[in-house]
Amino acid sequence: MSTFYTGDTGRGTGPHLDFRIWDVEKGGYINPGPFANILTSGGRPVTELFPVTSGYGTRVHPVLGGIRMHDGIDYGTPSGTPIDVAGGTLLATYDGGSGGIMSQYAFERDGRKYEALLLHGSA
Repeated sequence: MSTFYTGDTGRGTGPHLDFRIWDVEKGGYINPGPFANILTSGGRPVTELFPVTSGYGTRVHPVLGGIRMHDGIDYGTPSGTPIDVAGGTLLATYDGGSGGIMSQYAFERDGRKYEALLLHGSA
């Protein structure tokens, strides 16, 4: 298992975790809420440890302004928070520009393939 460490990289309003789900079959982002149970920190669910600071869906962008789609769920995590993806296989870690340091994990649920993306990691 590969651990992702949250940070403050990319375009954002401070340290946090942006969690997204890519549906491989559909070829697009979907609501990550039903998948949040794959995220843990120190063996505990992220959903029990950190508040949601921005949900999935349209919102006023906190940096760019204007109404925009937010494909993820943001959790208010301090920099350096270790995040594990249960059942996930690390595909890549890279600098995604506005998303900062990002890691991509493959996993399956109910016979379908998905990818979890974790954004704004520690450099």
